[in-house]
Amino acid sequence: MGTSLANVAKATEAALRAAEELRLSSIAIPGMGTGVGGVPAEEAARTMVGAIRQHLSHGSTLREILLVSVDERLSRAFESVLGTSPP
Repeated sequence: MGTSLANVAKATEAALRAAEELRLSSIAIPGMGTGVGGVPAEEAARTMVGAIRQHLSHGSTLREILLVSVDERLSRAFESVLGTSPP
């Protein structure tokens, strides 16, 4: 049993909304859906970053959003989607 990209987006959005309700300035969000959910890392990263960008386009109390990965594959996917490289 896997998950869908829609669920990855909903979970990301829910975390961001909760952070806004708490008036947080930073949040760490783990990569979602790539473990037992079976979502390919690249698709999960693209979906999560898209949800974050959409959220931020409406204004936000958040100033720092950390994307957390437990493996290199997802880390590279986040870096690719964001156009960044590790420090």
